[in-house]
Amino acid sequence: MAKVWVRINKFISSFFHPKKIWFVLGLSGAGKTYFSEHLANKNDLLHLNIDGPGIDHFNLKAEWDEFERTMAVSALVNAITGQYQKAARSGAVLSFPSDYVISREHIEALGKDVRVVYISGTREDCFRSFLLREEKKPQILPGNRAEHWNMHNEKMLEYIYSPNLIPYRVDAFMENGSRKTVERIYKEAKSI
Repeated sequence: MAKVWVRINKFISSFFHPKKIWFVLGLSGAGKTYFSEHLANKNDLLHLNIDGPGIDHFNLKAEWDEFERTMAVSALVNAITGQYQKAARSGAVLSFPSDYVISREHIEALGKDVRVVYISGTREDCFRSFLLREEKKPQILPGNRAEHWNMHNEKMLEYIYSPNLIPYRVDAFMENGSRKTVERIYKEAKSI
């Protein structure tokens, strides 16, 4: 019964405290960056692509480290809010590398301030999508692409399919392996 009240409270509070900050995580090839760019354009959000330059590139390292260590949210939210306000945007979306996970406890600590979405799919669908994306890039990954994908997704693979994550996960692919439209993913992610 308590879980039902938590979900009802979360649903109601989303109308009175709209989440202006999104964290987008998931497997490589699921479409995290593509979805985040769509989300940013559709909602006038600042897109901080953490995948690549890292969290310290956006001057959020101290606040992020504090959040990871203590689950204290306010300093991180204030720092991100300052960045999107400085950029004259209505919010922010941070897309993370595939080897980064946020625990259920940390997600719950973010509460009303941040919407956390894991973009997912089957291992096979995400890997296939990753290969198609990499073939289009002018720079070629050094070494074996399968080894690269496995190495960078190992931690996420252990976590993303757990029952703990179901409320925060959106599948990017249909059952037949075709990709969902970004609008459909957005519609499903908004309900988280």
